[in-house]
Amino acid sequence: MAALGDSLEISSAGFQTINSIVTDFLIKVLYLTPAVELPEVVIKENFLITDLQEVKKGYRDKGVFYTGTPHYYYLFLKPMTFIYENFKSEVINARKFKKYAKREVDNYEISTRFNDDLIKSNVPIKDADLFNFKLRYQPSLSQINTWNDYDLINYIKQCYKDFEKKGKTTIH
Repeated sequence: MAALGDSLEISSAGFQTINSIVTDFLIKVLYLTPAVELPEVVIKENFLITDLQEVKKGYRDKGVFYTGTPHYYYLFLKPMTFIYENFKSEVINARKFKKYAKREVDNYEISTRFNDDLIKSNVPIKDADLFNFKLRYQPSLSQINTWNDYDLINYIKQCYKDFEKKGKTTIH
């Protein structure tokens, strides 16, 4: 039961809410305005390694099992498998993709440590020169894996001195 002066809130899914104050007890018709609702959008992070694994799975679904060179004993035990795994275009593409995926994973691991924020926080480099600096002095994965943060910061500082001395020209 409502009393005079009470406020009522009328709502329904898919419509805008209306607030109304009871001024009398007469029957009233209230119209709800349809709300503009966007469909739900699910955002998930694409992670490089999972994307690469999905592509590898696609090759496996096509029947490509060896992305390297199959063992030579298949030449005698299963000659058709050996021929297929050495000369079929899907297999050749899978091998190329495997090399590409390894390079991408290596570059991802390097860029997680040798990144813009770390470089900017340790040397006074301009944003315009940052790309050329990273291109010229990017360390290898084996270096990144053996260095601690102190070693990496020293490497950045030494490279920046060399970068200023040699000039900030673009490498082609």
